[in-house]
Amino acid sequence: MEPERPPIQVDGAQFREWLEAVRAAQKRLEQEKTAWLRQLTPEQSLAIYHALWEAAAPHRNFEQPSTFILRLQKVFQRMPEAQTRESAPPSRK
Repeated sequence: MEPERPPIQVDGAQFREWLEAVRAAQKRLEQEKTAWLRQLTPEQSLAIYHALWEAAAPHRNFEQPSTFILRLQKVFQRMPEAQTRESAPPSRK
């Protein structure tokens, strides 16, 4: 049994300041990544793609679809129902 931990108090101003810094860092990383990708030649891009494909080889299983694909299929299966609900006139009670 784990010992009971005291409640954590968060300073709202410090948290917002930290969150703003994290967002600024993410924006900067995205800018740097975009600049780096733009300078690649098509040959370099293709080489990186092939390297990533090979690195993922041990994790691929062509006998079973990925969980992402299964979830995506469920979304597409529910789309007609959602579109019907959206286009139907509002029901009166």
